[in-house]
This record gives sequence, structure tokens and C-alpha cells, in this order.
Amino acid sequence: MTYYYFDSSVLVKAYITEPGSDSVREILQQARAAEPTARVIVSILAYTEAASAVSRREAAGELSRRQANQLMRHLTQDFEGDRRPYEIIDVTGGIAHHAPVLARTHRLRAYDAIQLATALAARAATPEGIEFVFATTDNALYEAAQAEGFVMLDLAAPAGS
Repeated sequence: MTYYYFDSSVLVKAYITEPGSDSVREILQQARAAEPTARVIVSILAYTEAASAVSRREAAGELSRRQANQLMRHLTQDFEGDRRPYEIIDVTGGIAHHAPVLARTHRLRAYDAIQLATALAARAATPEGIEFVFATTDNALYEAAQAEGFVMLDLAAPAGS
């Protein structure tokens, strides 16, 4: 079993096809399997950030209204439905208090600091012996997560690599 933390930049790849989408979707298939071999963890903030990405792409003409509505239904089902493929972590007081320290230490934007604080809290709660992998396409967040000792997902490589 491998635990994956997806930040918003990676989560979006599950819904909008772009480089790295195949690897993200493969990991989600592993998480949705009858006998899962992966667990995907996300911050509740990723829901809003993914919805924002869909809306921005619709406004830019990259998605039709129909496509955007379909993606939003899928996203909503995955975050609010009965069979969620994600473990969704709320922003707790501990996460909110740790994020400013991370923002300052790693020179991160606010939401990226919250993403990193959430991943650190999730990793701390992960049973010993479980591999915990951080996934982001944001360069600053990637470097910060790596500095915090995370194993990083290389979206250019197949998911099992």
C-alpha cells in the first residue's frame, strides 16, 4: 500500500487531461479497486482549487460549458458523494498554525503552505511502514516538500515506478 498526497495541481489532472493525467488516473484506479493498493489524500481546499481551474479553463475557451458542467459533476461526486476516492483532510487549527511557519521557511504562497502543512499532518498520522508520496507540479511546493523529507511523485514516470 502506498499513500499519495495530491495537491491541487495534481488533482486537476484526474479531471482535465494534461501531461501527467495518465499516471494520476492510474493511481486513482488503484485507490478505487476492490482491494486498493493506493490511498489518495487531499486537502479540502483542493476541491475549491480544482473547481476554480475548471471555471478558468471554461472562461478561456479550453472547455465548453457542457464539458465544464460534466467535470464539475464528477468533481462534486468525488468530494461529496458516498464513494469518495480520496481521504479528505480539513484545515484544522494545527494545520492553520503550522502553515505560516512553512510559508516563511520555504517562501510559499498561502495555499501552498496549507497544502504542505496538511501533507505533513497526514504523513504523521500514517501507519509505520507505509510509503507516503507527495505529488505536485508546482516548483516551489515541490522543493519545499522535498526539503521536508517527502518522497516525490515523478509524473513523467509510470505510476508504479
